[in-house]
Amino acid sequence: MFRAKKAFGQNFLLDHNIADKIVNSAELSKGDFVWEIGSGKGILTERIIKTGAELTCFEIDRELCQYLKNTFGEEIKLIEGDVLESDWSALYRVYNTSRKITLIANIPYNITSPILYKLAEHHDIFDRIILMIQKEVEEKLSSKPGAKNYGFLTLKTRFYFDLLKLMKVPAHLFSPRPKVDSVVISLEPRKDFIKLENEKLYWQIITATFQTRRKTLRNSLSLIANREEITALDRMISANSSLNFSLNSRGETLDEEDFITLYNLISGLRNS
Repeated sequence: MFRAKKAFGQNFLLDHNIADKIVNSAELSKGDFVWEIGSGKGILTERIIKTGAELTCFEIDRELCQYLKNTFGEEIKLIEGDVLESDWSALYRVYNTSRKITLIANIPYNITSPILYKLAEHHDIFDRIILMIQKEVEEKLSSKPGAKNYGFLTLKTRFYFDLLKLMKVPAHLFSPRPKVDSVVISLEPRKDFIKLENEKLYWQIITATFQTRRKTLRNSLSLIANREEITALDRMISANSSLNFSLNSRGETLDEEDFITLYNLISGLRNS
């Protein structure tokens, strides 16, 4: 009926059993606020509607937008255009409530990372997020320090969300068939969320580290700290034998706890 458009990264899910499992995993109730990104042919849309949830669909393909209008009519609120350019905060304020949103999406492969960054930016408006993503991206989000695919996206996503892998979805269950398998994950607001006084500084530290991931912390931190700060930092780290890193370590070997320690030391230097 529709030919998938490569420019939109479209791969339509064909398996109705998987679609049932995805929507069921969201544990929706009547009246819940749900956003669906990339509604496509509506295989998830129709199942979300049956739960009684209040559904907003984001779709960029004009042809599919018309199909969704004809198929679901007033049962959905349709936002036509690029979801990455939508003002999520403004859309959330329309609800005029403290209740959070559940997001469900079969993410187009070509916007997976930008979507994850936008979810992190707006983490406080979501109650639960169910995403179908490439297997390689799930492996990146689940990776550990020192792994080749461990990086900024790993730390950014896991800083705000608890991640749970729900199921694998083989490539042959999509049309057109992608080159890689997919994985459905759940992201929920982190129960042990760490509130930092200067979160901007924290992300500056991590950004500097992974911009120069093959260099030592001493060299990486020179992008955001002056010589006097690095000298003082080196002295403090060397004096603390309980730390698992030094300024001669590569940043890619540090876990979140290490980065928070580093943030606290730098923040303390600047506030003293």
